[in-house]
Amino acid sequence: MSGDLGGVSLSKSIRVLAAAIWCLAGVLLAFLTFYALSVFRPQAVWGQRPSVGAASGSGTSTPMLRRPPTESGFFGLTPADKIKRASAILITGWKTDGAAVKEVVTEVVKREPGTELYYSVGDEYSHGAEMHRDAYGDGEVVLMLGSPAEMRESFSFEGGRIGGMGDMPLTKFRELAKLSQ
Repeated sequence: MSGDLGGVSLSKSIRVLAAAIWCLAGVLLAFLTFYALSVFRPQAVWGQRPSVGAASGSGTSTPMLRRPPTESGFFGLTPADKIKRASAILITGWKTDGAAVKEVVTEVVKREPGTELYYSVGDEYSHGAEMHRDAYGDGEVVLMLGSPAEMRESFSFEGGRIGGMGDMPLTKFRELAKLSQ
């Protein structure tokens, strides 16, 4: 019985087995692709998630949090436009108090006339209380809107540069803030 297994040739068995392995590889590749998409781009797999308070089924998404009309579109602005639009801007730094690390306001870079601001230099800035200096640089620039001024965005800085604003130097940031007043 050279090459014959009960009426089925050995070469035919190998071809069937090879086809089964290729099919299994294809299914495995499809599974891994779907898994990667669902982890890294869930909206591509599951579609756009409806937001709270969406106006209609127009296909546009709205933020899940309701924001005052004065900050409409703020997050999509360029860094220079955000600085112009902000009603107040703080710069904070990290201060060690015994074993605790606190975020403290070191400078009020901008405050538009009539803007009520509940922070001044030396005040502890509580929004960064759960952060740690080693992981978040030397401090933060905090962009605030409205009156009373409320924090809308903050960016950490290290070595005099604000990474989240295109690595903008703090000196340039201060210049833009003064020009916007």
